Amino acid sequence: MKIESLKHPSGQILPMLLDEVGLPVVGPNEWILSRYQRSENTLRRNLGELAILYEWASGLGIDIDDRIASGRGFTEAEITGSLLPELRRDHSHRHVVKVAVSPSVQVQRIATCAAYLGWMLDAVTALTLRKDERSVLAGTKDRLFKLLSGAMPSDAGSPKPAQERLLSETQRRFLIAELLTVNEQHGSARKHAIRRRDNVAIMLMLICGVRIGELLGMRVEDVQFGALTTVFVQRRPIDPDDPRTHRPLVKRQSRTLWLDTKFAAIVNEYILHSREVLLTNARRDTDYLIVSDEGLPLSINRMYRICTALVRKFPGKLPSRLSPHSLRHSFSSDLEKALRENGIEEHRRRQHLALLRGDSSLESQDVYIATEINEAANRILLANQKKAIEQADSVNERLPF
Repeated sequence: MKIESLKHPSGQILPMLLDEVGLPVVGPNEWILSRYQRSENTLRRNLGELAILYEWASGLGIDIDDRIASGRGFTEAEITGSLLPELRRDHSHRHVVKVAVSPSVQVQRIATCAAYLGWMLDAVTALTLRKDERSVLAGTKDRLFKLLSGAMPSDAGSPKPAQERLLSETQRRFLIAELLTVNEQHGSARKHAIRRRDNVAIMLMLICGVRIGELLGMRVEDVQFGALTTVFVQRRPIDPDDPRTHRPLVKRQSRTLWLDTKFAAIVNEYILHSREVLLTNARRDTDYLIVSDEGLPLSINRMYRICTALVRKFPGKLPSRLSPHSLRHSFSSDLEKALRENGIEEHRRRQHLALLRGDSSLESQDVYIATEINEAANRILLANQKKAIEQADSVNERLPF
């Protein structure tokens, strides 16, 4: 099976699942159409997960449509002994293949299969007139959900500690210092333009908290220069002229962010000079703020490669898995610390974080508040240990160890 993308005249791209002979697989594609408002990347991931389900069924000679329409569903042996191990297995085509995927990936696959099969059962139930047949379908759905939900890994729902995704204070200062350092004496004008673009993009995520989708969807007009320079993060309709295969999306709340005077000057220099250098060889103009070496809108994959290149350039100085996501997490953690040091009480800190991060939920800020509370507690612990040791040392000049 393979996934292909169809581009609608409106500019929206919808993925489609095809079977071995290139024909559309009806059920999954209808389900994807019912979820068209979701991002293309999410829909492609969903189809990839359903491809595993259909390949499993094909291998065992199971007709999924018949099982659902008849209300027979699947046996416990088929689910727990066959399907779930298949959803746990790594299906990548890399040279080095893992035995199994991570628990979080397994949970995503199980959840997608459960949502899809539940949708199919609901569709059949809606067309069923007899009460006894609807009861059979409802029982099939309950049994299926119990089998699938009971197989969820117990530790998969717990995210990694926020500290694992953060730059330390030393790493953050080092990275910002390197980004602010510009040497005009070495290299061509194009190389300097590329570096300035990379620096502006990294700093917008690291010190402004902009998401990668928000960054790559930003237009030049979104930056308003003046006595107080601002960046407007906003949701826009799909751009039919966007040439990127995977288009960045702004999924959260629109917001206006203020820029420091020195950083605003860096952004201004990039727009007036460096960006124009990158647009020199472009076949057509674009109003996107962050452009590629060829003058096209920068892709998501390219942004990740920029982060990887920074890690290679400064070995041991930055986290080994530096990413746009970790940059934004570092911004959020640092902002929470600054809010706490300014004496802002917890509920207000949640409001400030949600506003500047573009979140609608105050609860989603708890991870950063909990991280800062943990670090503050440990700083107090270290200070208390130091005090106790110094007091003991003043009593006994020679310690027994």
